Parts: sequence; C-alpha cells; structure tokens
Amino acid sequence: MPSNLLSNSVFGNLLKLAFVYTEKLENWRMQKLCAHLMAVLFVSCGFAFGQESITFYPSEGSNGVGINATVTAERVEDRFGVANKAFKLSGADGITDENFELNGSSMSFSLWLKVDRDQPAQYPVLFRFGDNDGWPSIGLSINRSTGALGAQNDVRSGVQTSVSTQSPLELGSWYHAVIVVKNNKYYLHLNGNLVGSSDLQQPRITGPKFATGYSPWVASQDEFYGTLDEIKVFDYALDADSIEALFTGETPEPAEPTLPVVESFYESNPGETIVIDATPTEGYPTNFTYQWTFNGFPVPAFLGGADATLSLNGTSDQNGTWRVQVTNSEGSAEASFEYRVFVDNDSDTISNYREENITLTNPNLADSDSDGLSDPEEIAAETDPNIADTDEDGLSDGAEVNTYASNPKKKDTDDDGLSDGDEINTYLSNPNNSDSDSDGIPDPSEVAAGLDLNTADTIASAVAFLTEELANRPDGFDEAMALARSAGQNDVTSNPSTYGLYGGSAYNAIILERDARFLDSDEDGITDEKEAELETDVSSETVFYLQEGLDSATAGARAAGRLDVTTNPLDYALITKVAYDGVVTERNARPTQAESDAAVSQARVAGRSDVMIDPANYSLFSAEAYTAVVAERDARPSLAAYNTAVVESLTTGRSSVTNNPGDYGLYRAAAYNAVVAERDARPTQAESDAAVSQARVAGRSDVITDPANYSLFSAEAYTAVVA
Repeated sequence: MPSNLLSNSVFGNLLKLAFVYTEKLENWRMQKLCAHLMAVLFVSCGFAFGQESITFYPSEGSNGVGINATVTAERVEDRFGVANKAFKLSGADGITDENFELNGSSMSFSLWLKVDRDQPAQYPVLFRFGDNDGWPSIGLSINRSTGALGAQNDVRSGVQTSVSTQSPLELGSWYHAVIVVKNNKYYLHLNGNLVGSSDLQQPRITGPKFATGYSPWVASQDEFYGTLDEIKVFDYALDADSIEALFTGETPEPAEPTLPVVESFYESNPGETIVIDATPTEGYPTNFTYQWTFNGFPVPAFLGGADATLSLNGTSDQNGTWRVQVTNSEGSAEASFEYRVFVDNDSDTISNYREENITLTNPNLADSDSDGLSDPEEIAAETDPNIADTDEDGLSDGAEVNTYASNPKKKDTDDDGLSDGDEINTYLSNPNNSDSDSDGIPDPSEVAAGLDLNTADTIASAVAFLTEELANRPDGFDEAMALARSAGQNDVTSNPSTYGLYGGSAYNAIILERDARFLDSDEDGITDEKEAELETDVSSETVFYLQEGLDSATAGARAAGRLDVTTNPLDYALITKVAYDGVVTERNARPTQAESDAAVSQARVAGRSDVMIDPANYSLFSAEAYTAVVAERDARPSLAAYNTAVVESLTTGRSSVTNNPGDYGLYRAAAYNAVVAERDARPTQAESDAAVSQARVAGRSDVITDPANYSLFSAEAYTAVVA
C-alpha cells in the first residue's frame, strides 16, 4: 500500500477509521456500508490491489529491495549460488516496513529460508505482520527446543494459536514456506505440501507493521540467524497449484476455473448461517474474480458480490435464485442454486420448498401417499413417496417395511415366482422365503401341487398326494384328454394355412412350378442355361453393348459426372472459382505478416511517443513531476506533527471558549447556578395561584365574621331595623 499517502493524508486517517469501525459494528448492513466507504477511499487514494505479489524481496530495482522498506541485512548467495540475491540475517538484521497494509481478510506470505546455526532466541521470527502493537498479528517462527517451523496467530487477549511441522528443520538446508489466510483460517505449507491449519482468533489483520528476522514491536527480541530469499506477499489467498509452482518454479498450464460441487438447492434454519464457497478447485492463473447475482441482479462488491464466499444467514430476504461467475484470464465458470429459509408445514423434516419442487410431495402431509411410511422414510428407502405401493405387488410400502420386512421396491422379494401380495393375501406364506415351510419343496411347486405352503411336506408325501389325486380323478378322464388332443391336431391338419402351415402336396406343387420356369440366378435377363453356353458368370449381371452405343453411353455418363461435380462442388471438397477469387481478394486486402509486424512495430513506437509526449493523458507523470510532488509531500508536516498540531489546536480552542464564554453565547457555571438559586427562591405559578386563592377565602371569612368592622351589617340586622 502507498504508505506515504495513508500516513500523511486525510484519506489515510479516514481509511483507518473505516477499518476500525468495520471491526466493531455488529449490524452486517453497517459493516457492508463501512466496507463500501473503504472501497471508495481506496479508489480516492489511487490504490488498487494487484494480482501478482505486491511486495518482493529482493526486487530487481536499483536498491535491490522491496518498496517502502528498511533493510539492514547482508546480501549473500541464494540457493542457486547467485551472488547478492538472498538476505543473511544475524541477530538484529532484517527487513522492516512500518507502513504496510493489506485488506485483512485474505492474503499470502511466501519465502525461502535456511537455518544457518543454532538459534539463541526461544522463538526466532522469520517474519511477522500485524498492527502497531502486535495485536492481532500473524507470523512464522522456529521453536528452538524442537527445531520445528510454526505459524502463529496472536490477539490482544493473549490467546495464540499455531500450526507446526512434526519434524525439525535441518541446518544448512533450504525450505520453502507459505502462510495463506482465507475464510477466517490460516494454513501453513512447507515445500509445496499442506502442514495444517487453524482458526484465526480475529477475522482481520491489516497491518501496518511487517518485519523479517525479528519482532517489529520489541527491539532486540526473537532474532533469527539464517538466510531468507524470495520473500513475497500477496493480497489474496494462493491456491495449491500456485504454492506448488512457487516451490518447483514450474508454472501450471493456463486453464479456466473449475468450480467445486455446488448443489442445486440450499436451505438453513432461521438465523442459521451457511457459507457457499466458490473458490475454484482448479484453474490458472489464480487471480480469480467473482460476481454473485441474486434473482438476476448483480450484487455490488461492497455487499460481498466480489467475494469468493457467500454467507446466507437464515433470513427470508435472501430467499431466491443465486448465481456465481468465477473468471480468470483463460475463461469463466458459473453455478447457480436456490436458497430458502427452512419452513416445514407438516413437520416431516422436509422443507416446503423441497417437497414442492424436488420430491414433489405434499408439504402439508407428512405421509403424502398415506401408506404408513413418512415422506423422509420413503426417500431414505428410495421408494416413491407419492405411490402407496411402489412395486405394485398388492402390499403398501408401509406394510412391507413395518409389518412384513419385504422389499417395497421388488414385487417378488424372494424370487420364487409368487408376488409378495399373493404370498401374504392368498397363500399366507412368507414373502421373504421361497420355501416358507422349509420342507424342501419351493412355494410355487407346492401351489402347483395343491400343497399347503405353510405345512412341511416330504417329497414322498408330495408324490403320494399327486398319485392320490390322479387315482381320485373321475372315470374317462384319460380318454377325454386323448380325444381333446386329437381334436386339436385335426384343427391344424384340416386347415393348416390358418396356422401359417402348408400341406406336403401344396409344397411339392410350388417346387414343380419353380423348376418349370427359366432359372436366372443373377436376374440379368439371361437364363443360367444360356449363360452356360456363353460362358458368362451366372452370379453377376451380364451386359452386351454395341460399340457405338457404348461410346455414346460413356460420353453421356462422363458429362453427367461433370455436371454432378459442378452443380454441387462442396460434395466433392471443391470450391467455385467465384468463391475462391473472393477469398483471394479478401486475402490481398489484408497485410502480410511482415507488413503487419512492421505496422505493429510502428504503432508501438507511436504509442510510446504518445505517452512520452502527454503522460498525464495516460494517468502517468514524468519523473520531474513525481519528484516535485514528493518534495511537496515531504514539505508538509509528518503525521506526528499533524496529530500534535490537531491536539494543540483542540486545546487552544477549548481555552478560548472557557476563558470568554460570553463571546460564544455561553455562561459560567457560577452565574448559571446563581440564577437557578434566585429562581428557586421565588414561588412557582401554581404556588402563587394557591396562595392568592387561600387569601381570598380568608378575606371573605374576615368580612362575614365581623361585617361591622367593614361598615357592613348582616341581612338579619338589616331586616330587623327595617321592621
């Protein structure tokens, strides 16, 4: 992140406030609003996250290090023996950037490391990233006691989680380590393989402190002795293929995204949150972009529409059709699904939406077909919840499952030739046993022999039973059977054509008719006998031509063949001259490859010239303009000076008001309290009215009691004197 811009501008302070309040707000809509504010601030600050690593140590720049960093490490050979490429750390050496901020929710850290000696510190730090006081933070370190490599997440409460290798790192060997942060978890990879993962104790880690080789918060603590190379920071979560590529140095083949399995329908209980993760399982490059839509309307990025995951929080306002499209430079993939908050009118554990749209059952009846099995039981048994007798054997599905333990999806459970319904309803036998009475005689044989399927019989008793049956048949039975058979035979022989048959005389007559006619095996109009005389082939057509007729026929056939081709040239993989000439004209209208290369080269030179002449038109600035604005920036006060000036101005402003409150329409507390005392010493209006009323009553009483004192006389005295 452009640290100078964030540190020395109002935008930077507003952005930090937005990060802080986004953490504190519980209302998700207000969180999204703050997220929108941050997005606006990022754009206003001219900041955009890249899809490649945003920091790379060592870089190929003139100073050989990443941007905005302080480096105090010796440059040594890297793992390939290239000089001055890797960093050798010896105690307090390392790389520090105190103005390095990330988006906080997804990021990746990659580096190569080599332990050069035994470590004096208990937990020497390979790198650490976190806020100004180290809470929260994430990092990579070595356990001196075990020699294992571990990733740690620390929070202000002092809680730490970690993921560590099982085996110690060998001295002098190079290792590739990656930490990936995503979906409120962090993952440790070593040499391309996942070591393990753990939950983040706090969901966002935004910086701004980043350091390698020691702790960025406490000087001379947790120093690492060893060599680091290719330290890369990404502002997104690397996938497994990208991590493997960083380890092997082999870039995966470009491929469009392949989405994980997304079901067609999701539901959750009211207030229950489910998360749909659309992170591709395959695809490269991995700089995937996401766009969620709801009921056909794109969800804005500040409401999570560009996130890899979607949280559905069990509220009815999220009911509807959701779709996600994931894109990289090779293409895109999309998936859609329905979401509903769980509502179950019939309390059968299947939601109304699922019953109405998927199982097609009655959402108001727990057993839609009233067969004794509830809809979820039928779905589990793979029977039809809308048909009471799925296999149509005469027994309901509920009876087969709950009473007879037979197969509700198979008409004849024991494969004995008797349906389950017949065994139960007609023969009272066992539908699960082809020999219900276990007497060695299958149930259908007992039925044929007229035996009892539920009473054991021996073969001898069955034979005896049949013998007795034959003996008990009425007289003339055999004769009747013989006569019936003879009658049947006579039916056919007397009228064989009715049964698709012919008598021998008819068959022989047709043979004679055939042989009486000329035989022409190849049906060329020349009998086999004549072809034998001509010594031609009786199995293929023989044609005789006059030479003149042959020549004419040949010429005509050739002309017809030409016409076939010229009329439909495409049928013979040919193109008309008009079409060919048209393409030639189009070809000639286009530049040759050499002409195209020359034009492209000239256009590139012209394009460079356009930008060099007017860089501002392309959102660029010359080195002089950049140097000038840097100078202007540096001429302005630092953040500390700015904050001090703000505090001093705040104090001065307070003093000017408290010293001269009258100038601001204010009064001191003493004057205010004096007026309050004067007010409280006077009666209220109610008290005054009550006192006046009481005084008036007392005055009346004084006059009535002693009217003479007021030059008045009572009515009685007046009446008396009148009399």
